[in-house]
Amino acid sequence: MRVAQHVHTALRAVLRHRLRSSLSSIGVMFGVGSLVAMLAVAEGARSELVAQIERLGTNTVVLRQPDSAGAGVGSTPITLADAEALGDEVPNLRFVAPLVEIDQVPVDAPVERPPSVVGTTWEYFKVKGLRAREGRPLAISDESRRALVCVLGAAVARDLGPQGRVGASLACGPVALEVVGILEDRSLPSSRQRVIATRDFDRTIFVPLSASAAIDSGVSADIPGEVSLTFADARSAEQAAGPVRRSLERRHRTTVDYELIIPAELLEQAGRTQRIFSAVLGAVAVLSLAVGGVGIMNIMLVSVAERTREIGLRRAVGANGADILVQFLVECLVLTMIGALAGLGFGSAGAAVISSLAGWSTVVTPASVGAALAMALLVGVLSGLYPAMKAARLNPITALRSS
Repeated sequence: MRVAQHVHTALRAVLRHRLRSSLSSIGVMFGVGSLVAMLAVAEGARSELVAQIERLGTNTVVLRQPDSAGAGVGSTPITLADAEALGDEVPNLRFVAPLVEIDQVPVDAPVERPPSVVGTTWEYFKVKGLRAREGRPLAISDESRRALVCVLGAAVARDLGPQGRVGASLACGPVALEVVGILEDRSLPSSRQRVIATRDFDRTIFVPLSASAAIDSGVSADIPGEVSLTFADARSAEQAAGPVRRSLERRHRTTVDYELIIPAELLEQAGRTQRIFSAVLGAVAVLSLAVGGVGIMNIMLVSVAERTREIGLRRAVGANGADILVQFLVECLVLTMIGALAGLGFGSAGAAVISSLAGWSTVVTPASVGAALAMALLVGVLSGLYPAMKAARLNPITALRSS
């Protein structure tokens, strides 16, 4: 028989027992749906993590001071002179942007959502790709003349109301800062903000590094808490660890404690973690799919027992064992694929519900759909093989005598 005839025969057999066929396909539907939904969750988590790491810049390396608890005995902090020396000693380094945290907030800032205030240079805006929506970013001249100016993140400007406009005067600590610029909105969905800890630029106020001590006497511009290093390309950034360490070792006789963050390495680690996460979730879903396959196998065994006389008649009019094998195998595959197609819709809807209720990002990709259909096809073959072989091995005479 041709394949089309086998499929037609299988559909007639499925429609003959609609309720039984539907119930047997439900197990596959739940299995495929679970697989699609879980892979969507894993892919969504991966895409958010990758997006957040890429916001650090794949050609950027971040050098951070250790906290007081993590500093080693006899260690020395990284200084502004060290950061400036890196620009001369490390190859392919384009921008060096030091940054210090300032423990002051504007008088008019909302208490429940206080912004962070940082001192930095004009280069930081180049490194992070920060652009001014109104006014301008920090300039070289601001640093040289220790100007008491500031640039506001978009959310800070909104919270400050009339004080959050270009030209306004903002009281911060013992000084008044002139607002010279407001940044473009860089907000992320709340779920994405939780993926990896990065600075929220929308809730940050930027002041010149040289003016930091005037705002907060406890801050030293000579000891930045963080230095962002931007290289000509991502490959140079990946190879930066060695040159950076050698430069710091030459300048310090004692131990230098620091944290070197290379986004490209984080990206690779994220990929490994995501693959493990996907494998675990996928294994759980495949077990559910296998349970559905067992249900289909049971139904097919019942079908073979009920249609023993039909098998005998077909053998009597010329069908061989291979024809019987293909007939029941195709019927099992039809049942499985009906459940699989329904499962695709169920899984996509489930991913949307998870995204809506839990606030997670979910992404249904062609690869996950293809993997789910391939697994369903494999389960269909394995589930139908034994019943089909049992049908093909029936003795024609014994089958005809069956009542």
